[in-house]
Amino acid sequence: MRTIVAFLADYFRREWNVRYFSFVGVLLLASFVANFGFGLERRLLSHNPALQFAFYFFFYLIPYSLTILAYIFTTGRKDLLRNRGFIGLVVFCFALLSLYILSHNLPFYFFTTAPELFAP
Repeated sequence: MRTIVAFLADYFRREWNVRYFSFVGVLLLASFVANFGFGLERRLLSHNPALQFAFYFFFYLIPYSLTILAYIFTTGRKDLLRNRGFIGLVVFCFALLSLYILSHNLPFYFFTTAPELFAP
């Protein structure tokens, strides 16, 4: 337990940036209000799978990208913008996340659009 506390203390000692963490806090608050206040994810379950994939890809990519851009501009790490491997990995990971979420939504989609598939 001491190792974890020491790691967190060292992290905040090295990485603490009031502007960055304030931006992330405001972005999280806005994201929660948008998602839970308007039910964005719940409304999408009855749409076709391709639209769901695109929605989830951008739904998670946009806040992550804004957070990374805030990190880049508050720390001066502009090299991340030119790193093709980093950008490719980000796109791949969010595509994989979207496929994973879609694989859990497909049974509901087929149950509501083609219930005969589930009839005995």
